[in-house]
Amino acid sequence: MLGFVFPGQGSQKSGMGKSWVSHPAFDLVGEASAILGQDMEYLLLKAPIEELTSTENAQMATFLQSLVVLDAVERMGFDPVVVAGHSLGEYTALVASGAISFQDGLKLVQVRGTAMKRATNKTTGTMAAVLGSDLSTAEIACSLAGIDCVVANDNSSGQIVISGPIEELDSAILHLKNLGAKKTVKLQVGGAFHSRLMLSAKDALVESLKSIEFRQAEIPVITNVDALPHSNAQDFFVLESAQLTSRVRWRQTMAKLAEMNVGSLVELGPGTVLSGLAKREPCLKEVNSISIETPEDLDKLLQLTNPAIKNLDDDPKHRTLGEALHTKMRVILSPASGIFYASEYFEFENKNPNIPFEKILKNLVMLQVGDQIGKVDDLPILSPFKGTLKGLLAIPTRRVERGEPLFWMVSSD
Repeated sequence: MLGFVFPGQGSQKSGMGKSWVSHPAFDLVGEASAILGQDMEYLLLKAPIEELTSTENAQMATFLQSLVVLDAVERMGFDPVVVAGHSLGEYTALVASGAISFQDGLKLVQVRGTAMKRATNKTTGTMAAVLGSDLSTAEIACSLAGIDCVVANDNSSGQIVISGPIEELDSAILHLKNLGAKKTVKLQVGGAFHSRLMLSAKDALVESLKSIEFRQAEIPVITNVDALPHSNAQDFFVLESAQLTSRVRWRQTMAKLAEMNVGSLVELGPGTVLSGLAKREPCLKEVNSISIETPEDLDKLLQLTNPAIKNLDDDPKHRTLGEALHTKMRVILSPASGIFYASEYFEFENKNPNIPFEKILKNLVMLQVGDQIGKVDDLPILSPFKGTLKGLLAIPTRRVERGEPLFWMVSSD
């Protein structure tokens, strides 16, 4: 079973969208630009790292880049059983789960980033990573330092992040050294995130959350505040209202992923922070963890989920097998929005009331370019490839959106 996780602020890189420009998933960037009235392509393609590091830009760029990668993975037919995101990444997870729309996700991230930037201008806070110390020791050091110094991120068994006013944080670092911490490193961030110093940003975010329509999540979201899976629409307003000033319980999130028997954990978006933490966490030692940053990384997912091509990288004659498979597998997308009808190639049976339909190919179907394989309303869907039709990715007689995956096939081009 697949679990998808999404990175937070700090994973962004200058030019991180360049490898995706020719991929259909990059169309999301143009949609985001139209919705926000802002040039999102510039942010992902040209913005220098100094500009991209600013809180409001870092959050929007990371959020959007992660959704581009998610869209590419979904086009290949991969679906997770659970999703989670680290801090900002939780908003990506909410969109991925269907709990909020893409448009509402953009709106929330824009408000969140701007509000947090303003909050950092009002205070002099920062954060520090603590290595080689347990949670209780870090909590003691913070309490000795002052009332506003807190554990912001419980990231893993070996990594904790503390947050607070600069003076209190410096004091906490001294206490941690005296209490046996192996190493402390101040982070290059603009403020004391996930602490009381973000209260003004929280107020602005809550007002924006009130205008959002939360929906029942199609995929459970393990949230930062309590490290528990949630699907009910009513839960998300409360959880996101608390998240900005609450601890990110990522260690407990990884434990919950293990408890839910996730066999493969896939980090989608810039960086490898979350997959790296997972590889070192004892509870996930039996779980395969990978990161997808570029289109070339999509082959990792094919190898991870297909035993026939797994563990072949060390054999020189198989080094291009993943790439070859990726280029042969094709997904046919909806040309418009409307009601989807599949062709006569499929038979449908309702043997099991717990699934919408069963799909059975009558025979092995060899397609030529231009063969009609279905329609959306009255608009015919023609195969753009020559090859073998393999199956359906959408439910016939249901509404689909333009660009939504409908069929998959193996091309012979």
